[in-house]
Order: sequence, then structure tokens, then C-alpha cells
Amino acid sequence: MKRTVRRTDTTASYAIQNKEEFVQKVRSISQVRQQEAAKELKRKVAKERRRSAELDVLIKKLYETYAMGKLEEKRFELRPAQTNRAGRFFMP
Repeated sequence: MKRTVRRTDTTASYAIQNKEEFVQKVRSISQVRQQEAAKELKRKVAKERRRSAELDVLIKKLYETYAMGKLEEKRFELRPAQTNRAGRFFMP
């Protein structure tokens, strides 16, 4: 606890004595964190787009199977109700 208080006091003293330099350091750190967050979000968006494309292919194949008469109408109509939270189909 004392160490944390001492570190806070040191940081506060530095910030007061070197205001411009401190502001620049804080901005720099903030910018780095924002860039990292943006990269992570882009990665997640790309992953979700790939998953969406996979689901589109599966749905198209399912529909084509139904259209060709290889899948009963009853089973075709049940598929949307048989998904889990992530949108993946349960295969019986």
C-alpha cells in the first residue's frame, strides 16, 4: 500500500513538474492502446465475416438439397429452430 502511494506521489510530482512531457506520454500510451483495440476489433470483424460466409454456404447447400428433393420439407423447416447461440446448426 505504501509503495503504491509513493509511486502515485512520484507520478504526480513528475506530472506537475513536467506537464507537457507528461501529457505527451499519456497521449502516446492512449494512442497505442487505441490502435491495439482497433486491431482486435478488425480481427473480430474479419472472423465474424468469415463465419457469416461459411453459414451462407451451408444455408445455400441446405436449400439446394431441399430443392433437389433430397431433404424432406419437415426437416428443412425445422433447421432454423435447431441452432445454438452461436448460430451453428445442430446435426441430429
